[in-house]
Amino acid sequence: ILVAHDVLQGQGIERALHTRGYRTGWMTDADEAAEVLAGEAAVVAPLMLLDADLPGLGAGGLMSLLRQGGKLAHTRTILLGADVLETNDVRRPGEGEVERVAKPLDLPGLMRLIRRPPVPDPSATEGNGGPQAPR
Repeated sequence: ILVAHDVLQGQGIERALHTRGYRTGWMTDADEAAEVLAGEAAVVAPLMLLDADLPGLGAGGLMSLLRQGGKLAHTRTILLGADVLETNDVRRPGEGEVERVAKPLDLPGLMRLIRRPPVPDPSATEGNGGPQAPR
């Protein structure tokens, strides 16, 4: 899922993802994304690229809404231009991985970040070090 309001940036990211074989859904504001990602027929994606400077709810508001609905637990989120958000606004244990990428974006670097395996969330393991059973 790509949530970015800048058309040129969104087109560039979408093109880069498509040429590497990824399927994308692109939304241009946080309100539209909230409807698609938190509504009754919510889409669950393994990866969300989220512009930190979104109109409407904003990135923080969207993440808060998704967090309340438990929609971030299995979604790796990459905040684009995330230097504007404080760490405690975007990352809480057990809510999926959140990473930050500064703007201007380096598309090849972003694609390398997307392709690398996610770092396991330490809060998702039991005392024996094994993965926690899905709920």
